[in-house]
Amino acid sequence: MKKINGSSKAAVATVLFCFLLVWFHTMSLSMSSISRINNIIAATSSSWSSSTFTLKKNQETRVEIATVASQQNRQLLPRVITCNRSYIRYDLCTVNGSTVLDFASSTFFTVDPTNAIHVEKIKPYPRKYEDYIMGQIKELTLVSGPSSPKCTIQHEAPAIVFSAGGYTGNLFHAFNDGFIPLFITINSIYPDRDFIIVVSEYHDWWYSKYVELLKVFSKHPIISLEKDNVTHCFPSATLGLISHGFMTIDPTVIPSSKTLLHFRELLAKAYNQNHIPSPPLGLKPERRPRLVLTCRGNDVSSRRILNQEEMIRVMKEVGFDVIVFEPNRYTPLNNAYALLNSSHMMIGVHGAALTHALFLRPGSVFMQVVPIGTEWAADAFYGRIAKGINLKYLEYKIRVEESSLIEKYGKDNILLKDPSVLQKKGWPTEIMDIYLKQQNVKLDLVLHLCAGSININIKVWNVYFAELLSRLVEAGDDGNCGSAAVCDTMCLQALSKRIHYGKFVAEAKFRESPAVYEDAIRAKVKFLSHFSRTILLVWDTSYSQLTNFLPFLWNVHLTGPVSTDGVTNIRDSRTAVKKRGDMKARAYGQELNFSQAGVAAVSDPVYKIKPSLVADLCGDWIMPLTKEVQVEYLFRRLD
Repeated sequence: MKKINGSSKAAVATVLFCFLLVWFHTMSLSMSSISRINNIIAATSSSWSSSTFTLKKNQETRVEIATVASQQNRQLLPRVITCNRSYIRYDLCTVNGSTVLDFASSTFFTVDPTNAIHVEKIKPYPRKYEDYIMGQIKELTLVSGPSSPKCTIQHEAPAIVFSAGGYTGNLFHAFNDGFIPLFITINSIYPDRDFIIVVSEYHDWWYSKYVELLKVFSKHPIISLEKDNVTHCFPSATLGLISHGFMTIDPTVIPSSKTLLHFRELLAKAYNQNHIPSPPLGLKPERRPRLVLTCRGNDVSSRRILNQEEMIRVMKEVGFDVIVFEPNRYTPLNNAYALLNSSHMMIGVHGAALTHALFLRPGSVFMQVVPIGTEWAADAFYGRIAKGINLKYLEYKIRVEESSLIEKYGKDNILLKDPSVLQKKGWPTEIMDIYLKQQNVKLDLVLHLCAGSININIKVWNVYFAELLSRLVEAGDDGNCGSAAVCDTMCLQALSKRIHYGKFVAEAKFRESPAVYEDAIRAKVKFLSHFSRTILLVWDTSYSQLTNFLPFLWNVHLTGPVSTDGVTNIRDSRTAVKKRGDMKARAYGQELNFSQAGVAAVSDPVYKIKPSLVADLCGDWIMPLTKEVQVEYLFRRLD
């Protein structure tokens, strides 16, 4: 074996020294340090003789061990950038440390302590499942590495980043894909903490429309990715918004257990700046309830109410103060909030304008008119609003005859007969467009137009003061004229409403047997002239007797000659009504006297009003007057 000369000895000593460094510092070396050591070893080993081959192989093995150990150690370190892509609706990325936002490249930079380069991409809009719209959302980049750009503006609060693109021009999507997910994200990640909103695809109109709400979310000015040109630095950042589904907040997955009612409180804070008190939901006798009819604007050709004026007339006749509300993308939300927050009921056809139901007070009434083929969307979008903020929710699902699609496709087409068959595999665009973009509604308003002119309040007034009042109160003057007038008004309104409900009863009877009633209505002139003399000759023409006999005459005309059974049935029905009134008066009009044991003593009950008087009121006045309304309505049903 040849002797190793001096220079070779020096080389071996150098290699051994490096080997010791690797051995003692394996767990702290970075990839770049190991790479430099490998380069040194490679350069030094070229001067080795063949006798040092075994030493070289050992050194390579140990460097490989060091590299693997360093990689394992780096895997144990927390990632600076993390992204959760497991949800169907959204992706969520987080920069867990100081980050620099470069507006020119729409990139968030951060320094990785391991100097490893890591790149992630995200479109911060919570409709990940919808390829078409996500293709239009701007993509943002997150980069961690050995360095980042210099910081121009330093912020002390973290950033929440989302897109105001996509469908945001639509009010429903602005809330469903924007503000409700933003509320969820804030309360899930930054509860009771300060933060800054950074918006991608920012628009001036969007900011102007939602500025009051944005200011309630964060006290800091909104940062726009499109309008700024300097770098901003944040202690951390969250990109993307958490969504729980259509118009939904699931309190079970939010640390603070927030609900849609809490979001409604946030809206109140944003838009009730003037603190104008709203009228109570429980009405006083002199106040008519306010009903907001939310309509689609004149620039929209579908899902309109074709007989809107007739609908408004009917609602006014029922007793509502009707306000027509036609919002557009420029309608100030503070004005919309003031209107709906002070109303008792809102009605509208399925569409984005019904998002304004969020402004109704809990306990208000919300009715959604549901066109054919939109049943699922109606419940998922706006039914959830009603349930979430405790509204009294009603759905009016139109019949085939009320849809304008019947003119084009016919009532037997599968589009109208069973829309669910076409929607089993989702909502194809061509089918969705038929239901949403081609369909209008003409509502069957239950009552015929003649209903508005049938009014017997004069008779109600006369019966009340001539027949009833003397039985209700004692004669004399107690000096409380104002209170007495209010009580009289309340009684008269209650009686009038109950009696004029006869129109609805008559309409129900007509629809049950239209052919039979139509024949009778067409013969009404002959019918009346034939029986008019009989009424005057056989019956006393007093009011109560006449109104009792009118329904009887109507039944006679439909069924044939007068029979003893017919008279008996009418009397039995009247007796049943009187008995029911007596029983209710005894149950609800009793003064409760409790014994010492706390048990109600009923051996000698005292009543606020005589049960027999209530029975007479029902059988002798309310029932006959209601029948008179029914007969008058039926006589004019075909006008």
